[in-house]
Amino acid sequence: QRQMCIRDSNGEAYGLCIKDLCTEYVEFFPSMTKMSEIVEMQLLEFYGPNTPRKHVYSDGAKEFRKAMTNLFIPHTTSTPGRHETNALAERTVQSLSSAVRVLLEQSGLEHALWPFAARFAAFATNTNVVDGASPWGRRHGENWMGSRFPFGCRVAMMPSLTSTKETPKFGPKAVPGIFLGYNIQSGGVHHG
Repeated sequence: QRQMCIRDSNGEAYGLCIKDLCTEYVEFFPSMTKMSEIVEMQLLEFYGPNTPRKHVYSDGAKEFRKAMTNLFIPHTTSTPGRHETNALAERTVQSLSSAVRVLLEQSGLEHALWPFAARFAAFATNTNVVDGASPWGRRHGENWMGSRFPFGCRVAMMPSLTSTKETPKFGPKAVPGIFLGYNIQSGGVHHG
Protein backbone atom coordinates (compact mmCIF):
# COMPACT_ATOMS: atom_id res chain seq x y z
CA GLN A 1 0.00 0.00 0.00
CA ARG A 2 1.15 3.49 -0.69
CA GLN A 3 -0.46 6.89 -0.51
CA MET A 4 0.07 9.59 -3.06
CA CYS A 5 -0.88 13.25 -2.62
CA ILE A 6 -2.38 15.27 -5.48
CA ARG A 7 -5.08 17.88 -4.79
CA ASP A 8 -8.27 18.46 -6.82
CA SER A 9 -11.75 17.24 -7.80
CA ASN A 10 -14.05 17.36 -4.76
CA GLY A 11 -11.22 18.26 -2.40
CA GLU A 12 -9.43 14.92 -2.60
CA ALA A 13 -5.78 15.53 -1.86
CA TYR A 14 -4.65 11.97 -1.19
CA GLY A 15 -5.03 8.56 -2.67
CA LEU A 16 -4.48 5.13 -1.22
CA CYS A 17 -3.27 2.50 -3.67
CA ILE A 18 -3.75 -1.08 -2.49
CA LYS A 19 -2.51 -4.18 -4.31
CA ASP A 20 -3.21 -7.81 -3.51
CA LEU A 21 0.07 -9.58 -4.27
CA CYS A 22 -1.60 -12.97 -4.74
CA THR A 23 -4.08 -11.91 -7.45
CA GLU A 24 -2.37 -8.65 -8.52
CA TYR A 25 -5.75 -6.94 -8.04
CA VAL A 26 -5.19 -3.22 -7.47
CA GLU A 27 -7.52 -0.51 -6.24
CA PHE A 28 -7.27 3.22 -5.71
CA PHE A 29 -9.21 5.25 -3.14
CA PRO A 30 -9.13 9.07 -3.26
CA SER A 31 -9.69 10.94 0.02
CA MET A 32 -9.42 14.40 1.56
CA THR A 33 -7.27 13.25 4.47
CA LYS A 34 -5.03 10.36 5.40
CA MET A 35 -6.45 9.76 8.87
CA SER A 36 -6.32 6.18 10.13
CA GLU A 37 -10.15 5.99 10.18
CA ILE A 38 -10.22 6.74 6.45
CA VAL A 39 -7.51 4.13 5.82
CA GLU A 40 -9.58 1.60 7.80
CA MET A 41 -12.69 2.28 5.69
CA GLN A 42 -10.69 2.03 2.47
CA LEU A 43 -9.12 -1.26 3.52
CA LEU A 44 -12.51 -2.69 4.45
CA GLU A 45 -13.88 -1.57 1.09
CA PHE A 46 -10.93 -3.18 -0.70
CA TYR A 47 -11.35 -6.48 1.11
CA GLY A 48 -15.14 -6.58 1.05
CA PRO A 49 -17.11 -9.16 3.00
CA ASN A 50 -15.69 -12.27 1.27
CA THR A 51 -11.92 -11.71 1.15
CA PRO A 52 -9.86 -12.91 4.12
CA ARG A 53 -7.63 -10.26 5.73
CA LYS A 54 -4.38 -12.13 6.16
CA HIS A 55 -1.48 -9.67 6.09
CA VAL A 56 -0.65 -6.10 5.03
CA TYR A 57 2.70 -4.66 3.99
CA SER A 58 3.12 -0.87 3.98
CA ASP A 59 5.65 1.93 4.30
CA GLY A 60 4.87 2.08 8.03
CA ALA A 61 3.12 5.45 8.12
CA LYS A 62 1.35 6.05 11.44
CA GLU A 63 -2.12 5.96 9.85
CA PHE A 64 -1.36 2.47 8.48
CA ARG A 65 -0.04 1.21 11.81
CA LYS A 66 -3.11 2.48 13.69
CA ALA A 67 -5.55 1.13 11.05
CA MET A 68 -3.96 -2.34 11.12
CA THR A 69 -4.08 -2.42 14.92
CA ASN A 70 -7.76 -1.41 14.94
CA LEU A 71 -8.63 -4.00 12.27
CA PHE A 72 -6.49 -6.76 13.86
CA ILE A 73 -4.55 -7.30 10.62
CA PRO A 74 -0.91 -8.47 10.83
CA HIS A 75 1.31 -5.69 9.49
CA THR A 76 4.86 -5.61 8.16
CA THR A 77 6.59 -2.37 7.20
CA SER A 78 9.36 -1.43 4.85
CA THR A 79 12.73 -0.39 6.28
CA PRO A 80 12.93 3.41 6.67
CA GLY A 81 15.50 4.92 4.33
CA ARG A 82 15.83 1.72 2.25
CA HIS A 83 14.13 2.46 -1.06
CA GLU A 84 14.45 -1.13 -2.30
CA THR A 85 12.29 -2.48 0.57
CA ASN A 86 9.29 -0.52 -0.74
CA ALA A 87 9.99 -0.83 -4.47
CA LEU A 88 6.90 -2.91 -5.34
CA ALA A 89 4.54 -0.36 -3.78
CA GLU A 90 6.36 2.54 -5.42
CA ARG A 91 6.30 0.79 -8.81
CA THR A 92 2.54 0.16 -8.49
CA VAL A 93 1.87 3.83 -7.64
CA GLN A 94 4.18 4.98 -10.44
CA SER A 95 2.40 2.76 -12.97
CA LEU A 96 -1.01 3.98 -11.84
CA SER A 97 0.14 7.62 -11.90
CA SER A 98 1.41 7.23 -15.47
CA ALA A 99 -1.90 5.69 -16.52
CA VAL A 100 -3.82 8.59 -14.93
CA ARG A 101 -1.75 11.13 -16.88
CA VAL A 102 -2.39 9.26 -20.13
CA LEU A 103 -6.14 8.90 -19.45
CA LEU A 104 -6.53 12.62 -18.73
CA GLU A 105 -4.43 13.61 -21.75
CA GLN A 106 -6.22 11.28 -24.19
CA SER A 107 -9.69 12.16 -22.91
CA GLY A 108 -9.03 15.89 -22.91
CA LEU A 109 -10.51 16.14 -19.42
CA GLU A 110 -9.16 18.51 -16.79
CA HIS A 111 -6.77 17.58 -14.00
CA ALA A 112 -9.52 18.02 -11.38
CA LEU A 113 -10.94 14.67 -12.50
CA TRP A 114 -7.80 12.74 -11.53
CA PRO A 115 -9.60 10.71 -8.80
CA PHE A 116 -11.97 9.28 -11.42
CA ALA A 117 -9.08 8.59 -13.79
CA ALA A 118 -7.15 6.83 -11.00
CA ARG A 119 -10.08 4.58 -10.11
CA PHE A 120 -10.59 3.84 -13.80
CA ALA A 121 -6.89 3.05 -14.28
CA ALA A 122 -7.08 0.50 -11.47
CA PHE A 123 -10.20 -1.02 -13.03
CA ALA A 124 -8.56 -1.21 -16.47
CA THR A 125 -5.50 -2.90 -14.93
CA ASN A 126 -7.69 -5.40 -13.10
CA THR A 127 -9.76 -6.35 -16.16
CA ASN A 128 -6.88 -6.55 -18.64
CA VAL A 129 -6.63 -10.19 -19.78
CA VAL A 130 -3.10 -11.50 -20.45
CA ASP A 131 -2.63 -15.16 -21.46
CA GLY A 132 -6.26 -15.88 -20.56
CA ALA A 133 -6.08 -14.47 -17.01
CA SER A 134 -6.59 -11.13 -15.30
CA PRO A 135 -6.39 -9.81 -11.75
CA TRP A 136 -10.19 -9.54 -11.82
CA GLY A 137 -10.46 -13.20 -12.83
CA ARG A 138 -8.01 -14.35 -10.17
CA ARG A 139 -9.97 -12.48 -7.51
CA HIS A 140 -13.52 -13.31 -8.64
CA GLY A 141 -13.10 -16.65 -10.37
CA GLU A 142 -13.86 -15.36 -13.89
CA ASN A 143 -12.60 -12.56 -16.09
CA TRP A 144 -14.61 -9.35 -16.49
CA MET A 145 -17.51 -10.05 -18.85
CA GLY A 146 -18.98 -6.54 -19.13
CA SER A 147 -18.37 -3.73 -21.58
CA ARG A 148 -15.12 -1.77 -21.47
CA PHE A 149 -15.72 1.84 -22.38
CA PRO A 150 -12.82 4.29 -22.81
CA PHE A 151 -12.37 6.82 -20.01
CA GLY A 152 -13.91 10.17 -20.93
CA CYS A 153 -15.88 8.87 -23.91
CA ARG A 154 -19.26 10.38 -24.73
CA VAL A 155 -22.16 8.21 -23.63
CA ALA A 156 -25.94 8.36 -23.68
CA MET A 157 -27.23 7.88 -20.16
CA MET A 158 -30.51 7.85 -18.36
CA PRO A 159 -30.95 11.00 -16.25
CA SER A 160 -31.63 10.66 -12.55
CA LEU A 161 -35.28 10.41 -11.54
CA THR A 162 -35.12 13.89 -10.02
CA SER A 163 -34.05 15.52 -13.30
CA THR A 164 -36.60 13.80 -15.57
CA LYS A 165 -39.08 16.62 -14.95
CA GLU A 166 -36.79 18.93 -16.94
CA THR A 167 -36.81 16.77 -20.10
CA PRO A 168 -39.45 17.36 -22.81
CA LYS A 169 -42.36 14.93 -22.76
CA PHE A 170 -41.56 13.51 -26.24
CA GLY A 171 -37.80 14.14 -26.14
CA PRO A 172 -35.22 11.38 -25.95
CA LYS A 173 -35.05 9.58 -22.61
CA ALA A 174 -31.24 9.41 -22.68
CA VAL A 175 -29.05 12.48 -22.26
CA PRO A 176 -25.41 12.94 -23.31
CA GLY A 177 -22.75 12.44 -20.67
CA ILE A 178 -19.08 11.63 -20.13
CA PHE A 179 -18.03 8.17 -18.96
CA LEU A 180 -15.85 8.43 -15.83
CA GLY A 181 -15.82 4.83 -14.67
CA TYR A 182 -17.69 1.85 -13.33
CA ASN A 183 -19.70 1.46 -10.12
CA ILE A 184 -17.48 -0.97 -8.21
CA GLN A 185 -18.77 -1.97 -4.77
CA SER A 186 -16.99 -3.18 -1.64
CA GLY A 187 -14.73 -6.14 -2.38
CA GLY A 188 -14.45 -5.21 -6.06
CA VAL A 189 -17.97 -6.38 -6.97
CA HIS A 190 -19.72 -4.75 -9.93
CA HIS A 191 -23.48 -4.09 -9.89
CA GLY A 192 -24.41 -3.00 -13.43
